[in-house]
Amino acid sequence: MDRHSRFTGQPPYKRKEEGNKESHNNKYVRSSYYSHVPSSVASSHSPVLSVRRHLYDVDFPLYKQPVEIGHFSLDSSRRFFNDARMLRHYVEADGCPNFNLRDGYTDRFIKRDDGIKERLDHLLRWILENRSKLQRTPVDGDTSGSSCRLSADFVTWRGHLTKLLTTPYETQEGWLLAVTLFNGTYYISEVETEAARRNRENRTERHAEMMYWGYKFEQYMCADEPNGLPDPSGVVNTNEAFCTVVQTRLTDHSLLFSGEVDCRDNSSRFKVAPGYYVELKTSAEICTPKQRSNLHSKQLFLSVSTNINSVYKLLKWWAQSFLPGVPRIIAGFRDNDGLVVSLETFETAKISQLIKISRIEIQAPDSTSDSMVTFTIEERAAITSTWTDVDLEELGKRGLARMLVVYPWTRINFKMFGDISNSAAILANPQIRALGKKVASVLGNVVMNLNNVEGTVTGLAKWHADNIKVDPEHFKVGILAGSKLYVII
Repeated sequence: MDRHSRFTGQPPYKRKEEGNKESHNNKYVRSSYYSHVPSSVASSHSPVLSVRRHLYDVDFPLYKQPVEIGHFSLDSSRRFFNDARMLRHYVEADGCPNFNLRDGYTDRFIKRDDGIKERLDHLLRWILENRSKLQRTPVDGDTSGSSCRLSADFVTWRGHLTKLLTTPYETQEGWLLAVTLFNGTYYISEVETEAARRNRENRTERHAEMMYWGYKFEQYMCADEPNGLPDPSGVVNTNEAFCTVVQTRLTDHSLLFSGEVDCRDNSSRFKVAPGYYVELKTSAEICTPKQRSNLHSKQLFLSVSTNINSVYKLLKWWAQSFLPGVPRIIAGFRDNDGLVVSLETFETAKISQLIKISRIEIQAPDSTSDSMVTFTIEERAAITSTWTDVDLEELGKRGLARMLVVYPWTRINFKMFGDISNSAAILANPQIRALGKKVASVLGNVVMNLNNVEGTVTGLAKWHADNIKVDPEHFKVGILAGSKLYVII
């Protein structure tokens, strides 16, 4: 079913000008915007834009590197300060930290009242206190110069832009935005939808606690001082925040927006903000291909399931960090009891490539699919002949090692193998080499039985299900067009 997204108020149209005078009653989206939107999506007669994903499968528009022009802090009582007093500092932790995210939830937690809607208040106060940092021009007709226009077409929060950016891939959460045109600048604020209000008011205790886990993870990873240490025994107060204010351009639209920053990495090679900022995230530990696909981007894995309801975490993580120019995301993978079992680092610029790689892997069809290839006698002979020249031990070792390096969360299943903390350790690990050879041997059996692939691996799938609790649905072999063999384990 098609979905549509709307701004509240009147529809956006190109600004009209008469001489040097600007009509402030006219809504505006510059015509260059429509050069990036298919004609089937945009209409000059309607405020509606379709959010069907395939309509936006085009080149990404020009987005200028964001530049930080300021920052501000909000203290434990949500008071505004035009400084960096609430900026925390990243402290590197062990690869298997065993953080207890449930600690302090019942006795050391001060939760911000999310029923109070602050809208753009804090950002507008920053603008008022930092007028000298902003290029401004007098409003037409104001001879006193007391009223000036900002050098920004749009002013908003990073979170609102994230929702806009990920709208074509989000099927659960709607949004409603209020847009005010003042002195040539559009101020975008969010209005809570009725569905969002119901979800907030009916939030389960388990859900509320899991929201706390993200803040607790930040407490484990951050210090208050540049050379300090984290203090997980302290109080978690979600009123506190440090926010960056950045300027950038989307094609010929100038943007000024603000977003909360988790911490600064003082050892970063970048010496200027936002390059040294770090985003901290938590997610459930990844044990199955379905969970991996949920993390990587839901829209890429509809061939696996058309009813996956989880948030497309990695896509949102990318959007949240890409927009303000934060280069690195550190994720803590936790179990169902709130214990962080591993840490992984994602470079924002490389996330799109991770998604592309996973798209190729996960789109392999079931072994019972009609798209399965039927090999001729000559093709089977060519494949088996080629296979005889394969070094099973080397192929298996490198194949398994690549999985553990490219998808580091899979290391959770191989803790008993000793040191697998990096690519060098993985390649040198004798247990990895031995298991890789076994995996390659299984592939050899498949190659020798191309006319009965499913029958060849059924027993192995049952063994994995009975002995190490691997869901048989996650142990599949598919033969795809082009004589390519894909194995999903």
